[in-house]
Amino acid sequence: MRQIRIPSRLVRSSPVTSTGGGKTYTRDDYSSHGRRLYSKFIETSENLEAKSDSDLIGDVVYAVVTAKDSSIKDSRHRLKSVGVEVIQIDAKDKSRGIAVSTKSDFKRLRLKVETYATTDEHTGKSYFSSIESIEEVDPLAKIDTELLKTGVHNCIIYLYSRLSNDEQRKVLQDISVKVQVRQEAASKFLRTSSSGLALTVTLNSERIIELATSYNSIRLIKMNASLRLEPAIVGEIISPITRVATSETNVIVAVLDSGIVQGSPFISPFVVARFEDLGLGSSFDTSHGTLVASRIIYGNDLEDQVNSGNLLPKCHVIDVPLFYRDVFGRDQSLMESDVIDLLNNFVDSFPQVRIFNLSFGTPNPINSGSISALANELDSIAKKFDKTFIVASGNMRHGEPHDWATFPAYLGDPDTRINAPAESILSLAVGSYSHVQSMTDISLPMQISAFSRTGPGMDGGIKPDLVSIGGNCFVSSGDPDFRNTSAAVGLDATGKRLAYNIGTSFSAPIVSHYAAQILGSDPQMSANLLKCYLLHFASNSGLNGAISAKPDNIYGFGEFQDADYQGSNISRMIFIHEGELSSDQYSHIPFHIPRLFDSQTSKKLKIKFTLIHDPEVDSDNPAEYSLADILFVLSKNVTGVKQKVTGTNESLSKYSSKFNPVVKYERVFDRQFSSGEWEIRLRLNTRGRLDEDYKQAFALIIECIDETGTIDMYRSFMSDFGADYIIPMTQPGSAV
Repeated sequence: MRQIRIPSRLVRSSPVTSTGGGKTYTRDDYSSHGRRLYSKFIETSENLEAKSDSDLIGDVVYAVVTAKDSSIKDSRHRLKSVGVEVIQIDAKDKSRGIAVSTKSDFKRLRLKVETYATTDEHTGKSYFSSIESIEEVDPLAKIDTELLKTGVHNCIIYLYSRLSNDEQRKVLQDISVKVQVRQEAASKFLRTSSSGLALTVTLNSERIIELATSYNSIRLIKMNASLRLEPAIVGEIISPITRVATSETNVIVAVLDSGIVQGSPFISPFVVARFEDLGLGSSFDTSHGTLVASRIIYGNDLEDQVNSGNLLPKCHVIDVPLFYRDVFGRDQSLMESDVIDLLNNFVDSFPQVRIFNLSFGTPNPINSGSISALANELDSIAKKFDKTFIVASGNMRHGEPHDWATFPAYLGDPDTRINAPAESILSLAVGSYSHVQSMTDISLPMQISAFSRTGPGMDGGIKPDLVSIGGNCFVSSGDPDFRNTSAAVGLDATGKRLAYNIGTSFSAPIVSHYAAQILGSDPQMSANLLKCYLLHFASNSGLNGAISAKPDNIYGFGEFQDADYQGSNISRMIFIHEGELSSDQYSHIPFHIPRLFDSQTSKKLKIKFTLIHDPEVDSDNPAEYSLADILFVLSKNVTGVKQKVTGTNESLSKYSSKFNPVVKYERVFDRQFSSGEWEIRLRLNTRGRLDEDYKQAFALIIECIDETGTIDMYRSFMSDFGADYIIPMTQPGSAV
């Protein structure tokens, strides 16, 4: 499909007008309020000085509670001017939050609260009148609810990310020493991109509560969840005379899995390296990892390629084995912290790798407003290093909790939600649909697989993002099973036979397969633009049970349509733009509609656009996890005058969710529009700890389609407006 870059010189900016601050909270009796507030402040200050880490850090962390008819958010900016930085807002109670001050600011704050309480004018009431209490952070609020259950738990201790590396190291060393002195368990330091240093340790619930109470700098103690894989079934042998072509691209995909077989003529030539970092064992069951890697390299039609005698690889992979066996052949437990540690080492060692496939996850569904340790790390690495993570959305095992035979009645139940780390907002979570139905298979052709987990995501946004073929299943005599004819196919653990399996583990690699091809067309492409391509050219049309062009939490935005991406339909034209936004400026992005539309008696123009950005995320504040949002306004041209597009019609499909990084829009115009310059105006909205000069990168794809099929969009555009634009982009297989 013909593509045109919108040059930055055509994009104009205009200032955003500030709406000003809020009103001061009023009270009937400032004197009694001031005395209560000051008394509680003194009590809190003394308790915080007695904490185990009081002498190890330069900050003071405490809770701020406002009046019930007020909110922390309303007071946030005023409080910052007196040295109180609100870093977290309670997800369930908007009047509660967590704040931090330097020790010197905290001492000055005490004097200011005292002045408010004791002066006749109640000096400082604009800052303090809305505050009910300044108190210690509830230690139970720092702990994952699962860790409060009686028993011994493997957990990760996170400190506040604003602490320096030296402060984090001192505090965690102090905790580690105390744990080991009591001979509770060995601890391990963990380097993260999301929060700096952390500590993994196994403790009982009582000791976890004790640590959360004793250390002011502990932000969160999270479950260090275990991860799991599923086995595969071996199929027919591949003829040794099968021809293997060279890879279509030089793109490398990191395969974090159970390992890839060595010595196979059909896969080994495309494994450029092996990164063994965990050291948990000495051997691998490569059946899962080899099947996943082969689907990344060859796609979903490997069986057809084998039958033709010609294998057509599209990319290379790096083998990153995670799931080890010890010298006795026993599977070793893999924890989230292991993957976090490995990922940070990997990105240092292989900076050229841009795409990561994770076909595994935790066994439990996610919860709203909560981010897992691994998902948080994926978001941080994706943002910091411009990486794309493609993650399996997770599988429901038969009877855990639902009987597959009751499908599809259970879809949408909370216990069918995606598994971590698929809730990562910057990753692409992939569900599974069945491409065929054999005999007593449960799902109809093109219907979601009975085992595929559903959304929404932790922020209420669409998850999974995409679906692909992951197989069908059936239940016989109460037991789950699947048939080769309706399963996903790849290579087995020897790399010399076909293998079959079902699961989102095997649908995710198909998205990685296409991502590698797209990146191969422009290896310098940003992760935002790569994700934009994958979602823009996704469609749920034809998927059984989906409403066309309406994303949902079963099929997400649908399946990536390679034919549309590669196609040369003359009635379609694509505009591409990447840029940066600041919160004080609108960005006005123009695109032009060919003049032939003005002469049509019956005209139909479809406008589709996809907008992707990669917001900073705040691991300290799950209630405001994403810190940046982009708002848009589409304006059409009507006889030379731009008019804001409002209202709805039956063709309108619009997806946007506050502070979610994906926007999709689609609408057909059949009257009251003209050719020439149309516009999408963007505005950046930020919250939390972001600086005023924060810049947000984004990628935008705008597709213009003549629904009548009579206009050669690209040729008409180039004739009318081409001189204003740079040389058009082309894709592999597209005509120039």
